[in-house]
Amino acid sequence: LLTDLARVPQSLRAVFCDERQHIVGDGFEKHVVDLLKTQGRAGDGTLRPARCRLHLPPTARKDGDLVLKAEWRPCAPEVAERIDKALALGPPHGQWAVGDACKSNLILLVDLYNVAGLPWAERGTQHWVSLSVRRRSHQPGNVSSDYYEDYTGVLAERDSSVVEAAAPVQRALDILKNMGEFPGGFPKEAEAALSSGVRPDVWRKAFYGEHYPGSLGDGGSVRQTVDAEWDYPFRLLLDAGHPSFETIRTLELVVTIKRPERGKLRDPNGKHPVDKILGEESWELANLVQHDYCKEVCLQVPVVAGSKTLTASLRMRIQICPLEEAPDLRKDKSGDGNLFSRFAGKAVNAAKNA
Repeated sequence: LLTDLARVPQSLRAVFCDERQHIVGDGFEKHVVDLLKTQGRAGDGTLRPARCRLHLPPTARKDGDLVLKAEWRPCAPEVAERIDKALALGPPHGQWAVGDACKSNLILLVDLYNVAGLPWAERGTQHWVSLSVRRRSHQPGNVSSDYYEDYTGVLAERDSSVVEAAAPVQRALDILKNMGEFPGGFPKEAEAALSSGVRPDVWRKAFYGEHYPGSLGDGGSVRQTVDAEWDYPFRLLLDAGHPSFETIRTLELVVTIKRPERGKLRDPNGKHPVDKILGEESWELANLVQHDYCKEVCLQVPVVAGSKTLTASLRMRIQICPLEEAPDLRKDKSGDGNLFSRFAGKAVNAAKNA
């Protein structure tokens, strides 16, 4: 995924390796804009991907050139008309000319903010979230059988970064202690008073404001819960048939909250890494982004705490970005330069003016 090419220079770097995966030669580096500037369309409208010819280095011990093909498709800006048009694209405009024609026609952006009300854990225990997008287990009535059978299974799956969860009062104390306003040290009496005298939901209301749904947990267990803060971005490429809005109706978003089964630290490289699943929930993607394809949500996730079931509150932002058709990026006939930066600039301006 490329970011704002009109403003942020980005390069593609590659190295040559032999059959033993040893690097041979210095490789090459090419600005993405220069790589894509020959992307264009034939007289009949057929897309011609950008081509770049590279000479193999002498150390490659082989004669000849390496030819790269590249294609760029922009995300539809946050304008309802542009999004609807991109979602309705069919062949050939909604297909890739490089690779699988129907692959990666949607980008799902999920910003994971926080989870409040998780079962108690010792300070320093790492938590993370596994997020996946999959086909729903039942076929929606408004989607044809042929379409549904062609696209099944998990489309994308990612793990967030790991963070340490903490009780709300501990988070508040950490903020107070790090303010630098207590040269003599934060008073232990004040710490004890805050820990015992202020309920967790009061702290959560102060931290999350209108996003806090109210009391979490059940009864006396509410004091034995912790919160985790991520601010972690998921960027998922999804395969879609045509039109793409059919795909959205069949998808569900699955969130699984985890911590280590033993100890405090996650060890993904261990021989037998064991994750403890605190809770898992799924939602129909179409219901989460009903109208404008972008929404901040606060969702309830049942989590297990010993013999009890608590309710955690998950907050995240979800946005669907369909890909528009690949534009013609060649130099125009007037010879005033490459159209790429101007095209990207128009997309940026359209989003700003929405």
